[in-house]
Amino acid sequence: MYAATCRATKARVALKLYRKARLSELNWAQVEREVRLHAALVHPHIVALYAAFEDADHVYLAQEFAGGGDLYEELKRSGGAMGEARVAAAVIAPALAAVRYLHFLGVIHRDIKPENILLASPHLPLDGVPGATAEGACLSSPGLVVKLVDFGLSINHRVERPVTRAGTLDYMAPEVLVCPEKARPEDNKEKAVLEYDPSIDVWALGVLAYELVSGRPPFERATRAETCDCIMYRRPSFPAWMSAGLVAYVSSSCAKSARKRPGAVDMAHHPWVTSHALVLPGTAPAAAAAAAAALPASMSLDAPPMPSKAGGVGPGTAAAPGGIPAHNPAAAGQAGSHDAHDAGLSGVLSWAGSSVKSLSRRLLGASSGSSPAGGGGGGGAGGGPSGQHPHRLGTSGSGRAAGQPTSPGAAAAAAAAAAAASQQ
Repeated sequence: MYAATCRATKARVALKLYRKARLSELNWAQVEREVRLHAALVHPHIVALYAAFEDADHVYLAQEFAGGGDLYEELKRSGGAMGEARVAAAVIAPALAAVRYLHFLGVIHRDIKPENILLASPHLPLDGVPGATAEGACLSSPGLVVKLVDFGLSINHRVERPVTRAGTLDYMAPEVLVCPEKARPEDNKEKAVLEYDPSIDVWALGVLAYELVSGRPPFERATRAETCDCIMYRRPSFPAWMSAGLVAYVSSSCAKSARKRPGAVDMAHHPWVTSHALVLPGTAPAAAAAAAAALPASMSLDAPPMPSKAGGVGPGTAAAPGGIPAHNPAAAGQAGSHDAHDAGLSGVLSWAGSSVKSLSRRLLGASSGSSPAGGGGGGGAGGGPSGQHPHRLGTSGSGRAAGQPTSPGAAAAAAAAAAAASQQ
């Protein structure tokens, strides 16, 4: 992840980089899916994707810049724990709003954790809504709100069956933990018994609330095996000082049985969330209502456009420009070959480029032929996901390539590609 600057507008962006040589067949499919899903998302608590492009060696995603870092860093700045009222109003309520939006679209995030929640500007990334802001502007960094990021493991369960152990161990629901890992995109897709649903994100938000207030995840133990055992069979232990409201919220979110676990809509109305959301600045229902009212009728916070399984759209919505191309390695050539992957990815990037070009112009004021990811890739995360932190026992069970450390060669490649894109 790099910080970059658009040469045309001087706007800062976060440039996410994937090295093609390090991507397996599964990784290629995940990158294609990430671009397809993220490009279609517009929400005040989701980091915006401005553009996607590639060169001979890398794939780049130009994203909204989040200057406040991630929620894990915020937790450390807060001394390792945060107050319940602050967590409920500034983190959980807006995160639930983002998850409700995703689930309405059929998207499961699958890797919600502090490192994948960034602190960014509260303004909605939509033109024509200059005064609209997001909820929850009450973190230690003035003027910033939380935004969900990293859709590299996300999946639309209406399009394909989620059957993979994916995510971060401490945040995995039991039904995810029992799934096998896989090496190819099509592995285990025929096994309906393994399928899980969007409530796994609700589980993760329960774990998140517990960790932010107590300083550690509820199922974390000394070894991976012990952590797995706790996730599968044991209830969380709650400190005596933890409020009954938070205990009830976590217990409900982290119900072992997915059938007994409430959905994101229900959890957004949980008394622990609503009671705190009414007393902190920037989180009153009136503020959320004002933001929703400022959005176009076809894109409200509670009723986003819903694509159909067949690639069409639901009533009253508009189709994505050009449609979304399906990845078909067999049609592109021998499965597993780089030529097949390049063909599939190029198709996705071509669609993404056309579908986000106008959005990029509106957000960054770029000319019609320029990319928002212009010049100046810098070292460091630049406000993007900060990667794996030491307290995590494990990350993606699907083998997804994580963001690579910066190096002079990679930084030069990123800068050169961004500069070339800005001059097109």
